[in-house]
Amino acid sequence: MITDGLLDELNRPLGPRMPAESAGLGACWGIGGGVRGVNDRWSLLVEGFAPTEYELVVLAKHYLDARMDIALIYRCYEQYGIDWCLKQAFADARLNTIERALGEEKYNAAIAKRLADWKQKFSDIEKQEQSLAPCTKCGARRSLADLANEPANGPAGLCAGCMPDEHLTPCANCGCERGVVGSAYTADLCWNCASERLTPCTNCGGKRRLGPDNRDLCDACYMATVPPCKYCGAKRYLPSVSLENDHGYCGGCTW
Repeated sequence: MITDGLLDELNRPLGPRMPAESAGLGACWGIGGGVRGVNDRWSLLVEGFAPTEYELVVLAKHYLDARMDIALIYRCYEQYGIDWCLKQAFADARLNTIERALGEEKYNAAIAKRLADWKQKFSDIEKQEQSLAPCTKCGARRSLADLANEPANGPAGLCAGCMPDEHLTPCANCGCERGVVGSAYTADLCWNCASERLTPCTNCGGKRRLGPDNRDLCDACYMATVPPCKYCGAKRYLPSVSLENDHGYCGGCTW
């Protein structure tokens, strides 16, 4: 729901060195936080740096890819998030700025090949969707989103209107309804019952958290095993690489 408070957050005044394209794209607590390169510390303008025309073209292709990638995901899965909306709006604004800097003719020529590649991807997606067999129940045309949302253990070949709601069996311990989100970690239990059955942290004896890695430490002890970020001092999660190849930075400082 769009409220006056939400609009105030989106449209709050820009901070120092924030680009004009970030106007109206502020982080909104509760629906969308900081978006990298749009409204966070990585979106600040760098004083004393003027890009070459070549660098502007590289940036134009980057922002074109960013907005078209989001459009393609929505085309295939019919899903959209507030962070995607902010990224797409920022990319559009930056593309407009780059077009003004290069001039319309040079800008159009520079991105022509990349734009043609994206048009081909959308054309291929359209052909793939048209080749889908119709709904086996009502005969309606199906979309790629229907195909992506088919339940793993449910009926196949149905459109969204004929697709049954996905329900899990009740919790084997307490009998309450189980949620689909997180069910990969709970077996036949609900989230609360599965959490209660976890053995305590092997370091401090505290409660552990369900998750895909099935570690034997609680969050606090787990985080304590990793040195803080070398740049900003923030706490970090264990790196995805081996410890000898650990870069030493948090996810906010490197990506």
